[in-house]
Amino acid sequence: MKLNFTRIVTLFIAVVFLYTSCKKVGNAPGANTPSTTTDYKSLSSQIALSLYKSLTSGYGGINVNSGLSATKTAAVSHQPVLMNSLDAFSLCGFIVDTAFNTKITANDTTKKINGSFHFVYTCDANVLDGYNVKESYTYADSGTHFTDYNAIAQSYVVKALDNTYKLVSMDGTSSVSVQNTFYVTPDPSIARGSQGSHVLNNAYVLTGLKVDFSSGIADITSGVSTFTSEAFDLNANTSIDGVNLFLSGTIEFLGNHKAKLSLNGFTPPLVFMVDLLTGVVTPD
Repeated sequence: MKLNFTRIVTLFIAVVFLYTSCKKVGNAPGANTPSTTTDYKSLSSQIALSLYKSLTSGYGGINVNSGLSATKTAAVSHQPVLMNSLDAFSLCGFIVDTAFNTKITANDTTKKINGSFHFVYTCDANVLDGYNVKESYTYADSGTHFTDYNAIAQSYVVKALDNTYKLVSMDGTSSVSVQNTFYVTPDPSIARGSQGSHVLNNAYVLTGLKVDFSSGIADITSGVSTFTSEAFDLNANTSIDGVNLFLSGTIEFLGNHKAKLSLNGFTPPLVFMVDLLTGVVTPD
């Protein structure tokens, strides 16, 4: 049975990337000396929280807290189809497939949201046991002095690990881009000191994540995610083309909303403990 809410996306979000010709400065993967000007602690927090937010609808899309429930359409109804509200057998192979596009203008600020969403219930021996999801969302909020842009693309499989459907496994991929640009003057070309930008692009591979949401707040109790990350910063204190930083590493989930993030290629190792609810980071 297929439920199709597909609508043609007619408007694409145009975002100005200030770093198209950036000078490649910073630590590339494999570098073994930490930069004295890089805040690895802050970046580690951003990298870990970016993944957690992507899995819990912080940037739009499926929220793992919902458990084995489908969203009829994440952008249109916002109403879940709970497993106990429909016969479980009838949900086997049930598909939700939709695209959406929204633009809102208020005073000097414009918000644009678009994306696509594909969701399929899966079953084992006619018993509902999980779902597959592929989704992408972009959000842009721009005004005279700023542009904020978030984008996610995710593809993952969720499987129930017990008959309460409150403990699940997750495997798949996620990519998240967060960009914040500000202009002190309306014309961003006036002077380099009048503009600033922070960009963080992350790609994750999720392996064996176990998620417990019996408390109502998703707790990733085990599993790992490898990641690659690119950060770009431009302000009055950086070089004329800004600074690029390339990182890779592993996030190990420990439960109780804690994760251990290890950055590859540094001696001694750079390892941080991150609280996934508060973003507080402490050295391991």
